[in-house]
Amino acid sequence: MKKIVSWITIGSVGLVALLLIGALFSVVKLEGAVADVVFTGLTLTVAGLLTLNSCNMLERKNKLAIASLSIIALSSLLVILCFWTKLDDNSKAYLNTTLTISALSVCFNLISSGVLKLGKRYLPLQVVSYACYAILSLYLIIIFWSSAEINFKLLAVLIILSLLFFCVQLVVAKKQGDTIPVEVNYVKITKEEYEDLLAKKEQLEKILLEKKND
Repeated sequence: MKKIVSWITIGSVGLVALLLIGALFSVVKLEGAVADVVFTGLTLTVAGLLTLNSCNMLERKNKLAIASLSIIALSSLLVILCFWTKLDDNSKAYLNTTLTISALSVCFNLISSGVLKLGKRYLPLQVVSYACYAILSLYLIIIFWSSAEINFKLLAVLIILSLLFFCVQLVVAKKQGDTIPVEVNYVKITKEEYEDLLAKKEQLEKILLEKKND
């Protein structure tokens, strides 16, 4: 699963890069089907990155991972359909619904992956981060569905803070080691202790085997 998603993401990035470079040198024009391919590639890239962000949860058959990936798949499909179908003025509700699902999928993915990576550690950081993600998503949804004037300063601050908290979470999670489930307790031992335990295990297995043979 992880390898397939990785290759799709890399392929999408490569295709988009080639088309953008081609457009830069006037080899292709970013219009019509070419533009649709570029936006489709960007959509698959973002979806791939979000999917890779949830791969650890998926390997554990975590319910949050299944829900997150389902929303990502749905939003990606809806976004791609927006590019390849002719939308008119009557399609505004469909477009707003697509953008809303996309915003919620990104927010849910960031929160669920953060919960898995950090567990019960750094709770104040998690609470502030998730609140920022939620506020940004809510504000975007309000923009999608209302005709109110957009406060670009507020939007920029929310985006910058969300990116900042996301980067901090990544650094903290890497510093503390790979993902650790909340419900599992681990005990650290030295290599010598581990080898000693293996030796004792082998001795016990031999003793049990000898008793069975007797």
